[in-house]
Amino acid sequence: MSDVILDRILKHVLDSYGSKTTTKPSLNDKLMDELLENYKELQSEYKAETEMDVDENPGWRDDFKFLYELCKAFQHCKKHAALPVIKWRKLPSLHSARWNSRAIYTLIAYFLLPSWCSVLELPACFIAEKWQEAWSVLNNSRRQPMTTSSSASQSWDVPVP
Repeated sequence: MSDVILDRILKHVLDSYGSKTTTKPSLNDKLMDELLENYKELQSEYKAETEMDVDENPGWRDDFKFLYELCKAFQHCKKHAALPVIKWRKLPSLHSARWNSRAIYTLIAYFLLPSWCSVLELPACFIAEKWQEAWSVLNNSRRQPMTTSSSASQSWDVPVP
């Protein structure tokens, strides 16, 4: 599975929940405006309730690490019903990492914008579980040969709004 296919799948899932269909990963809707304008303040208002272990991935770019950590934070939050400590990073450029940026922004908004949680619940779940698994396998396979088959190639239950 290539980045292009994963990008396209993510685009369609996020478009089905977003306010408009886009052809580019650059967004300019209410959610993104609110997040971009208030990111520092929203970080300071975030109240973590539990610690979380995250595996280190030293070979990844910063935006890949951030995406991985946010996915793990979402999974932790769902498993323990508590907001985890998150190492907030600089927001990525909306165009530099293609649709990975949209995944990062969606997960950040899930944690920092409580008013959007119900809208973002299913897309964030899809990103943090199904999409991230395939994305992670693809990016790890570039660094080392895969020796076992991955569950990432199994069928996906894509949430329908």
